[in-house]
Amino acid sequence: MRIFREAIFKKREILLSIAKAVFVILAAEAAVRAFSLDWRCLERIFYYQGADVSSHQVDPDPRILFRLKPGRIRYGDRAEGRFVTINSFGARGPERQAKKLPGVSRIVCVGGSNVYGSNVSDEEAWPTRLEDELNRSSPGRFEVWNFGTSSYVGVQMAAIAREAVEKLEPDLVIYTLSNMGPRAFLRGSPTKPFFDSHPELWRELFVPAHLPSPKLLSYKTKLWLLEHIGLYRCYAASIIMRRANPWIGLGGYIDESAEATRGFLEWSRGRVKTIIFITPGDRQDFAEYYRGFSVPVVRLDSKGLPDDYRQSHPSARVLAWYAAEMAKSLRDQGIVPQPGG
Repeated sequence: MRIFREAIFKKREILLSIAKAVFVILAAEAAVRAFSLDWRCLERIFYYQGADVSSHQVDPDPRILFRLKPGRIRYGDRAEGRFVTINSFGARGPERQAKKLPGVSRIVCVGGSNVYGSNVSDEEAWPTRLEDELNRSSPGRFEVWNFGTSSYVGVQMAAIAREAVEKLEPDLVIYTLSNMGPRAFLRGSPTKPFFDSHPELWRELFVPAHLPSPKLLSYKTKLWLLEHIGLYRCYAASIIMRRANPWIGLGGYIDESAEATRGFLEWSRGRVKTIIFITPGDRQDFAEYYRGFSVPVVRLDSKGLPDDYRQSHPSARVLAWYAAEMAKSLRDQGIVPQPGG
């Protein structure tokens, strides 16, 4: 009888210990959620676009996250500052109408900060210079729209390119590949609403290499924990924060951007001519993005030129060279007419 009572007592102790543990976990989970500790941790590990923030705005589309904001802003001091002008269509440059004028060839450029023109004024970005080059011998014949946006990856580029084709009916899209890795959020903007309304972001931003132990749990289970359990979000973020640069070298993101780019190339077939542009300073292998498509690929040859020709954000002088070489390449390939043609 005594052995029976001891067994009951031990069982009660075990159940009480389990109940206490559950209570502590639930209390901790409640505290994490009440003080948003999980999102404070997560927002320390996300990658943010922080250049010319006031020229950008949050976009509710989970593919895009942020885009250029219409308006005109001066950056830098009054004497040597630079202007950034965004038109009502969200392209850097002057205001224009959606309907093409007769005889005008319209070109749309999409890409990252190299296309946008980080650190230069409107007239110095290479899409603007390209318009000048093409119109030098045929005044008013070409429009070049600059939809480049800092930190954009293939998922965002494809979405913006499709939107531009539908709204503006261009004759050519110059799709400038750059920036492998996860999509950035706009610095200073909330991230939680995106995940609340679009839980697929968990899978995109947290590939298997990111998620910590226990190894016994499947990747699918870990994603479920990320989506639903604040304590696990804190734990995962703390592990990732220990890495010097958590988003570099882990891979997994190229598939999303490559798939989106190939999707755009397939969708645009028969709608608009598209070329792939890879800048001289880009050493990444983007072949997977356009594999299987007979799309022209333009690479500018900077061999023998100074090192600044291979920088991601080159000077206005180098961007002028971009434009001259791009115009020549487009003409040589018959994509745009030769002068007088």
